[in-house]
Amino acid sequence: MVSKSVILRDFKKNDAEALSDFFLTLGPRTLFFWNRFGTRFDPAHARKVAHAQAAIPVKQEKGFVACAGNKIVGYCYLRFFPDKPQKRGTASLGMVVSDRHQNRGIGRRMMKIMIDYCRRKKMQKIWLATYTDNERTRPFYESFGFIPEGVFLFDEFFKARPRHVLSMARFLGPSVQKKASRLVRRYLLGAK
Repeated sequence: MVSKSVILRDFKKNDAEALSDFFLTLGPRTLFFWNRFGTRFDPAHARKVAHAQAAIPVKQEKGFVACAGNKIVGYCYLRFFPDKPQKRGTASLGMVVSDRHQNRGIGRRMMKIMIDYCRRKKMQKIWLATYTDNERTRPFYESFGFIPEGVFLFDEFFKARPRHVLSMARFLGPSVQKKASRLVRRYLLGAK
């Protein structure tokens, strides 16, 4: 069920307090799979992170929010590499939807807005990382044309439990996307 009452828009500097409130709605399971800022939020940490996000210049990171009324129910961002000219055409992305609003099509809408933004900015590659034990995300990302690039084995540890990170990418030029798919088959899957 697509939530049409939810509006997607650019993240603005004055959204910091609403973003802080949003972070406090994320439950342990959501933070286990999306933990860019840690695996738990208390009010002070949520406020600090939200205000830091609001201060990031757009040339470094572009944020979007999904809002139901005056409450943020989803947050996504594209991170750029302005100090690394060789990565000028690359953006990394991240996204999270509040526990109560998951499985309503908000993530799909956020993904579309980020891909469209990258196309308008003539980006060549969108990159993301997800945990291999987050089985819901791989089919979701693949439905948007993301392909696996590799796995970082034993990359992070949670209470001494190792977790592996899957790197995935979407190439915005069709010929590059085809070539990347061939390279994945050759180098990652061992097919010639």
